[in-house]
Amino acid sequence: MLTRPRKIIKSKFELTRPDGSAVGEIVQKKRMGKIRFSLEADGKEVGMMNAENWRAWNFNVQDASGEEVARITKTWEGLLKTAFTTADNYVVQIHRPLEEPLRSLVVAAALCVDTALKQDDRGLN
Repeated sequence: MLTRPRKIIKSKFELTRPDGSAVGEIVQKKRMGKIRFSLEADGKEVGMMNAENWRAWNFNVQDASGEEVARITKTWEGLLKTAFTTADNYVVQIHRPLEEPLRSLVVAAALCVDTALKQDDRGLN
């Protein structure tokens, strides 16, 4: 389950298992310029998600050592879908098998990108 507590300036998401136990958090670190999110578990940073440009459509995801382990890319929805809906599509490419909790945080990160950055732009807090 992915929960977004009330936000002040930067977004934070809490990821839990179905039994309610914590997996970790995805915490927005930078609001302006190239957006960054920290992937955290048990109070430690296990990874980082970095926007590759100011539009924040494409992200590289790194493990704690700084090695790229995944990519999150916003895809083109098509003219009609873009014009008449708020729907976005993201592709998550994981480069190698990942250990928990990083694996779950990487998958959840794509949802966080859309919620934290794109939905807020549309006034859907």
